[in-house]
Amino acid sequence: MSSRSLILLLRSNVSAGVLAKYVGGRASRLLRRVLRGGGRPLEADRVRLAFEEGARGGTFTNTWFDGSIELWVELLSPLKALARPVDVLEVGSWEGRSTLFLLGYLPEGRLTAVDTWEGGAEHQSLADLHALERRFDHNVSAFRSRLVKRKGRSSIVLAELASNAAESFDFIFIDGSHFADDVMLDAVLAWQLLRKDGVLVFDDYLWRIEQYGWKKNPANAINLFLELVEGDFTLIHVGHQLAIRKSVSTSRYS
Repeated sequence: MSSRSLILLLRSNVSAGVLAKYVGGRASRLLRRVLRGGGRPLEADRVRLAFEEGARGGTFTNTWFDGSIELWVELLSPLKALARPVDVLEVGSWEGRSTLFLLGYLPEGRLTAVDTWEGGAEHQSLADLHALERRFDHNVSAFRSRLVKRKGRSSIVLAELASNAAESFDFIFIDGSHFADDVMLDAVLAWQLLRKDGVLVFDDYLWRIEQYGWKKNPANAINLFLELVEGDFTLIHVGHQLAIRKSVSTSRYS
Protein backbone atom coordinates (compact mmCIF):
# COMPACT_ATOMS: atom_id res chain seq x y z
CA MET A 1 0.00 0.00 0.00
CA SER A 2 1.48 3.33 -1.06
CA SER A 3 1.98 5.86 1.72
CA ARG A 4 1.82 8.61 -0.92
CA SER A 5 -1.64 7.43 -1.95
CA LEU A 6 -2.82 7.43 1.66
CA ILE A 7 -1.47 10.95 2.16
CA LEU A 8 -3.21 12.05 -1.02
CA LEU A 9 -6.54 10.65 0.16
CA LEU A 10 -6.24 12.17 3.63
CA ARG A 11 -5.45 15.56 2.10
CA SER A 12 -8.37 15.23 -0.30
CA ASN A 13 -11.16 15.09 2.30
CA VAL A 14 -11.77 11.37 1.82
CA SER A 15 -14.70 9.96 3.77
CA ALA A 16 -14.17 7.24 6.36
CA GLY A 17 -16.18 4.82 4.24
CA VAL A 18 -14.11 5.36 1.09
CA LEU A 19 -10.85 5.16 3.03
CA ALA A 20 -11.94 1.92 4.71
CA LYS A 21 -12.92 0.47 1.31
CA TYR A 22 -9.51 1.40 -0.10
CA VAL A 23 -7.54 -0.13 2.77
CA GLY A 24 -9.77 -3.20 2.99
CA GLY A 25 -9.72 -3.71 -0.75
CA ARG A 26 -5.94 -3.59 -0.91
CA ALA A 27 -5.67 -6.16 1.88
CA SER A 28 -8.31 -8.40 0.28
CA ARG A 29 -6.64 -8.33 -3.15
CA LEU A 30 -3.27 -9.15 -1.61
CA LEU A 31 -4.77 -12.09 0.29
CA ARG A 32 -6.48 -13.42 -2.87
CA ARG A 33 -3.21 -13.25 -4.80
CA VAL A 34 -1.42 -15.17 -2.06
CA LEU A 35 -4.11 -17.86 -1.93
CA ARG A 36 -4.13 -18.15 -5.75
CA GLY A 37 -0.36 -18.19 -5.93
CA GLY A 38 -0.25 -14.80 -7.64
CA GLY A 39 -2.69 -15.66 -10.42
CA ARG A 40 -5.84 -13.88 -11.60
CA PRO A 41 -9.37 -15.36 -11.69
CA LEU A 42 -9.77 -17.80 -14.59
CA GLU A 43 -12.54 -15.74 -16.21
CA ALA A 44 -10.40 -12.60 -16.17
CA ASP A 45 -7.53 -14.56 -17.72
CA ARG A 46 -9.78 -15.86 -20.48
CA VAL A 47 -11.15 -12.39 -21.21
CA ARG A 48 -7.68 -10.88 -21.18
CA LEU A 49 -6.33 -13.40 -23.68
CA ALA A 50 -9.30 -12.84 -26.01
CA PHE A 51 -8.85 -9.08 -25.77
CA GLU A 52 -5.11 -9.20 -26.43
CA GLU A 53 -5.74 -11.35 -29.49
CA GLY A 54 -8.31 -8.90 -30.79
CA ALA A 55 -6.08 -5.88 -30.07
CA ARG A 56 -3.09 -7.35 -31.90
CA GLY A 57 -4.01 -5.67 -35.16
CA GLY A 58 -4.31 -2.26 -33.51
CA THR A 59 -1.86 0.60 -33.29
CA PHE A 60 -1.25 1.33 -29.62
CA THR A 61 1.59 3.25 -27.99
CA ASN A 62 0.74 2.03 -24.49
CA THR A 63 -1.29 -0.53 -22.55
CA TRP A 64 -2.42 1.71 -19.67
CA PHE A 65 -5.87 0.17 -19.67
CA ASP A 66 -4.88 -3.49 -19.37
CA GLY A 67 -4.39 -3.40 -15.62
CA SER A 68 -8.13 -2.72 -15.26
CA ILE A 69 -9.38 -5.84 -17.05
CA GLU A 70 -9.88 -7.98 -13.95
CA LEU A 71 -11.91 -5.24 -12.24
CA TRP A 72 -13.94 -4.48 -15.36
CA VAL A 73 -14.91 -8.13 -15.84
CA GLU A 74 -16.32 -7.99 -12.31
CA LEU A 75 -18.13 -4.69 -12.93
CA LEU A 76 -19.49 -5.53 -16.37
CA SER A 77 -20.59 -9.15 -15.83
CA PRO A 78 -23.99 -8.24 -14.32
CA LEU A 79 -24.63 -5.75 -17.14
CA LYS A 80 -23.60 -8.28 -19.77
CA ALA A 81 -26.34 -10.56 -18.45
CA LEU A 82 -29.07 -7.99 -19.20
CA ALA A 83 -31.63 -9.08 -21.78
CA ARG A 84 -30.90 -6.02 -23.93
CA PRO A 85 -27.88 -4.18 -25.37
CA VAL A 86 -25.74 -2.36 -22.80
CA ASP A 87 -25.30 1.38 -23.36
CA VAL A 88 -21.84 2.73 -22.52
CA LEU A 89 -20.46 6.26 -22.29
CA GLU A 90 -16.70 6.75 -22.34
CA VAL A 91 -15.31 10.18 -21.45
CA GLY A 92 -11.72 10.16 -22.65
CA SER A 93 -11.00 7.44 -25.20
CA TRP A 94 -7.37 8.19 -26.16
CA GLU A 95 -6.28 5.49 -28.65
CA GLY A 96 -9.37 3.38 -28.08
CA ARG A 97 -7.90 0.51 -26.09
CA SER A 98 -10.60 0.61 -23.40
CA THR A 99 -13.16 1.30 -26.15
CA LEU A 100 -12.05 -1.84 -27.95
CA PHE A 101 -12.35 -3.88 -24.76
CA LEU A 102 -15.86 -2.63 -24.00
CA LEU A 103 -17.20 -3.26 -27.50
CA GLY A 104 -15.57 -6.69 -27.60
CA TYR A 105 -16.69 -7.80 -24.14
CA LEU A 106 -20.26 -6.57 -24.67
CA PRO A 107 -21.15 -8.22 -28.02
CA GLU A 108 -24.29 -6.12 -28.55
CA GLY A 109 -23.17 -3.11 -26.54
CA ARG A 110 -23.43 0.42 -27.90
CA LEU A 111 -20.76 2.94 -26.97
CA THR A 112 -20.54 6.72 -27.16
CA ALA A 113 -16.92 7.94 -27.10
CA VAL A 114 -16.26 11.53 -26.05
CA ASP A 115 -12.82 13.09 -26.55
CA THR A 116 -11.06 16.05 -28.12
CA TRP A 117 -8.31 13.68 -29.31
CA GLU A 118 -5.90 16.51 -28.54
CA GLY A 119 -4.52 15.03 -25.31
CA GLY A 120 -4.49 16.56 -21.86
CA ALA A 121 -1.99 18.96 -20.32
CA GLU A 122 0.25 16.03 -19.35
CA HIS A 123 0.36 14.73 -22.93
CA GLN A 124 1.43 17.83 -24.84
CA SER A 125 5.09 16.82 -25.02
CA LEU A 126 4.30 13.58 -26.87
CA ALA A 127 5.71 13.65 -30.39
CA ASP A 128 2.94 11.55 -31.96
CA LEU A 129 -0.04 13.39 -30.47
CA HIS A 130 -1.05 14.67 -33.90
CA ALA A 131 -1.90 11.10 -34.96
CA LEU A 132 -3.95 10.24 -31.86
CA GLU A 133 -7.37 10.49 -33.48
CA ARG A 134 -6.23 8.55 -36.52
CA ARG A 135 -5.01 5.73 -34.27
CA PHE A 136 -8.33 5.70 -32.42
CA ASP A 137 -10.29 5.45 -35.67
CA HIS A 138 -8.10 2.59 -36.88
CA ASN A 139 -8.19 0.67 -33.61
CA VAL A 140 -11.98 0.63 -33.29
CA SER A 141 -12.82 0.39 -37.01
CA ALA A 142 -14.26 -3.13 -36.63
CA PHE A 143 -17.01 -1.79 -34.35
CA ARG A 144 -18.13 1.34 -36.22
CA SER A 145 -21.74 0.17 -36.36
CA ARG A 146 -21.99 0.17 -32.55
CA LEU A 147 -19.89 3.26 -31.90
CA VAL A 148 -20.90 6.93 -31.75
CA LYS A 149 -17.95 9.29 -31.80
CA ARG A 150 -18.51 12.72 -30.21
CA LYS A 151 -15.51 15.01 -30.68
CA GLY A 152 -15.31 17.98 -28.34
CA ARG A 153 -14.81 19.07 -24.75
CA SER A 154 -16.64 16.78 -22.36
CA SER A 155 -18.31 19.66 -20.52
CA ILE A 156 -20.03 20.66 -23.76
CA VAL A 157 -20.78 17.20 -25.16
CA LEU A 158 -22.12 15.77 -21.88
CA ALA A 159 -24.35 18.81 -21.40
CA GLU A 160 -25.74 18.22 -24.90
CA LEU A 161 -26.36 14.56 -24.10
CA ALA A 162 -27.99 15.42 -20.75
CA SER A 163 -30.38 17.83 -22.47
CA ASN A 164 -31.76 14.91 -24.49
CA ALA A 165 -34.15 12.89 -22.33
CA ALA A 166 -33.61 9.85 -24.56
CA GLU A 167 -29.91 9.62 -23.69
CA SER A 168 -28.96 7.38 -20.75
CA PHE A 169 -26.31 4.79 -20.05
CA ASP A 170 -25.66 1.64 -18.03
CA PHE A 171 -21.89 2.08 -17.69
CA ILE A 172 -19.96 5.35 -17.71
CA PHE A 173 -16.17 5.60 -17.62
CA ILE A 174 -14.61 8.98 -16.81
CA ASP A 175 -11.01 9.36 -17.93
CA GLY A 176 -10.89 12.87 -19.39
CA SER A 177 -9.10 15.88 -17.95
CA HIS A 178 -7.42 15.13 -14.63
CA PHE A 179 -7.91 18.62 -13.18
CA ALA A 180 -10.35 18.59 -10.27
CA ASP A 181 -12.75 21.20 -11.66
CA ASP A 182 -13.05 19.30 -14.96
CA VAL A 183 -13.51 16.00 -13.14
CA MET A 184 -16.33 17.51 -11.07
CA LEU A 185 -18.10 18.78 -14.20
CA ASP A 186 -17.79 15.37 -15.85
CA ALA A 187 -19.07 13.62 -12.72
CA VAL A 188 -22.15 15.80 -12.24
CA LEU A 189 -23.16 15.58 -15.90
CA ALA A 190 -22.45 11.85 -16.11
CA TRP A 191 -24.60 11.22 -13.04
CA GLN A 192 -27.56 12.75 -14.85
CA LEU A 193 -26.99 10.32 -17.72
CA LEU A 194 -26.50 7.19 -15.61
CA ARG A 195 -29.46 4.82 -15.24
CA LYS A 196 -30.55 3.36 -11.92
CA ASP A 197 -28.29 0.37 -11.13
CA GLY A 198 -25.77 1.71 -13.64
CA VAL A 199 -22.06 1.79 -12.86
CA LEU A 200 -19.87 4.91 -12.86
CA VAL A 201 -16.09 4.42 -12.94
CA PHE A 202 -13.53 7.14 -12.35
CA ASP A 203 -10.03 6.49 -13.64
CA ASP A 204 -6.91 7.84 -11.92
CA TYR A 205 -8.54 8.38 -8.53
CA LEU A 206 -5.05 8.36 -6.99
CA TRP A 207 -3.46 10.56 -9.69
CA ARG A 208 -1.14 13.24 -8.29
CA ILE A 209 -0.66 16.58 -10.08
CA GLU A 210 1.66 18.02 -7.50
CA GLN A 211 3.04 20.82 -9.66
CA TYR A 212 -0.40 22.46 -9.76
CA GLY A 213 -1.17 22.07 -6.05
CA TRP A 214 -2.99 19.37 -4.12
CA LYS A 215 -6.45 20.79 -4.73
CA LYS A 216 -6.17 20.14 -8.47
CA ASN A 217 -5.98 16.35 -8.06
CA PRO A 218 -8.94 14.20 -9.24
CA ALA A 219 -9.43 12.77 -5.74
CA ASN A 220 -10.56 16.17 -4.43
CA ALA A 221 -13.34 16.38 -6.99
CA ILE A 222 -14.34 12.72 -6.72
CA ASN A 223 -14.54 12.84 -2.92
CA LEU A 224 -16.60 16.03 -3.05
CA PHE A 225 -18.91 14.49 -5.66
CA LEU A 226 -19.41 11.39 -3.51
CA GLU A 227 -20.42 13.65 -0.63
CA LEU A 228 -22.89 15.42 -2.94
CA VAL A 229 -24.65 12.17 -3.92
CA GLU A 230 -24.24 10.43 -0.55
CA GLY A 231 -26.96 7.86 0.03
CA ASP A 232 -27.70 7.49 -3.69
CA PHE A 233 -24.99 4.95 -4.57
CA THR A 234 -23.22 1.79 -3.49
CA LEU A 235 -19.43 1.96 -3.32
CA ILE A 236 -18.06 -1.00 -5.30
CA HIS A 237 -14.31 -0.48 -5.61
CA VAL A 238 -11.62 1.96 -4.47
CA GLY A 239 -8.11 1.85 -5.89
CA HIS A 240 -6.46 3.39 -8.92
CA GLN A 241 -10.05 3.44 -10.18
CA LEU A 242 -13.12 4.18 -8.08
CA ALA A 243 -16.44 2.57 -9.01
CA ILE A 244 -19.97 3.18 -7.71
CA ARG A 245 -23.42 1.80 -8.56
CA LYS A 246 -26.30 4.26 -8.73
CA SER A 247 -29.24 3.34 -6.51
CA VAL A 248 -31.75 6.04 -7.49
CA SER A 249 -33.50 6.86 -10.75
CA THR A 250 -32.20 9.70 -12.91
CA SER A 251 -35.62 11.37 -12.81
CA ARG A 252 -35.07 12.17 -9.12
CA TYR A 253 -32.57 14.82 -10.21
CA SER A 254 -34.71 16.32 -13.00
